[in-house]
Amino acid sequence: MLHQLYSEGSCSRYSPTQRQKKRPSSSTLSELKLPHPRPSINHRSCSFAESTRKEKKVRVNVSGKKYELSLLELSKYPDSLLSNPLLSGKYYDNKTKEYFFDRSRVVFDCIYNFYHSKGEISLPKDYPEQLLADELHFFGLFTHLKEKDKENLVLPTLLEKEIPSPKNMLQRKIWQMLENPESSLHATIICITTLLVILLSIAVLCVDTLLIPPVPPGEEKAGQTNSTINWTAGVTPEQEHLNDILFTIETCCVAYFTTELVLRFLVSPTKLLFFRSVLNLIDVLAVAPYYAMLIIEVGLSSTGAAALRIFRLSRVFRVLKVSRYVSGMEVLTKTMRAAIYDVWMVVFLTMIGTTLFASCVYYFEQFGDPDTDFESIPMSIWWAIITISTVGYGDLAPRTLCELNLIIILDLVGLCN
Repeated sequence: MLHQLYSEGSCSRYSPTQRQKKRPSSSTLSELKLPHPRPSINHRSCSFAESTRKEKKVRVNVSGKKYELSLLELSKYPDSLLSNPLLSGKYYDNKTKEYFFDRSRVVFDCIYNFYHSKGEISLPKDYPEQLLADELHFFGLFTHLKEKDKENLVLPTLLEKEIPSPKNMLQRKIWQMLENPESSLHATIICITTLLVILLSIAVLCVDTLLIPPVPPGEEKAGQTNSTINWTAGVTPEQEHLNDILFTIETCCVAYFTTELVLRFLVSPTKLLFFRSVLNLIDVLAVAPYYAMLIIEVGLSSTGAAALRIFRLSRVFRVLKVSRYVSGMEVLTKTMRAAIYDVWMVVFLTMIGTTLFASCVYYFEQFGDPDTDFESIPMSIWWAIITISTVGYGDLAPRTLCELNLIIILDLVGLCN
């Protein structure tokens, strides 16, 4: 009887016939214009579904260490790796019924706590920032970090390399060959060829200084050759011929560098930002001295000869072109960028110490020895830097007892550093 009553929706003291008589018809309801009843929400069923979703676990194996995460925790970050079946499907092992990642367990401990603490992350100490940022980006959680946490990290490597590609197919192929040596076999060949040309240019720069000894400025005059290598008096025919060979080699190298630079500019997707790149500026400085020397040769004078020496000196920038093709230079640059604060702190403390000791030595020398070699504080700073770095050229040496005691302290400071 109770089951029959609850199935009808309510309990009543009227009989079924009486209830039928008292129940208004549909026309009566429309005449009364009563509001339509709202659909009832079964909160019990919703909470049950949520609890079921929360209880369902996803097993994750990271380099042998196993974790369990609920679907409810993963659903808070739908664009992350573990929340996207299309991305994480290839890491799923049907035999063990778990996801396997050959990644850092230290970082995944932070990721595990990140899911459990609703977005709070505790970064591990003494862990490389670049690797930490790359791991967070791999699991798709770097963009979900708070701004204060992102400030403590560097940009992930893949995000740094996200440079817009040219839209034209031919430009894109050339751009890939010049910018990414690992993109194809042709790109690798171009990279190796460029490195060989750079080394050849550096060799010409070094051999140039061995051919002819320097001549005093008063005796220097313009030669009668096309060579931009040396302009000295008394050049023998053999030396002139060798200079012409070096000039020809250098011209070929500069022509190759110029062609490469022009191609990079033409296929660059961001031409307005092209010359803001440090590597592109190095490429410009590598070829500019050659053309400047050709212009100066036309009307060489004493002033032009001095400028010619300056431009010859600037050819050493070609050595820096190697940094574009050596991956170790990129690692060194990132390391220096990450440790720039510590480096400046060391330099600052060193300058304070050297200035303090240099000033003391200068005044002690002035009072104790009028004929001292410490003629100024800047010269004393030079002595202090050489001493604190434990180089000790011996060109400057204090003589008084107070200065010798200062040297002992300064040497101990240098050894501690």
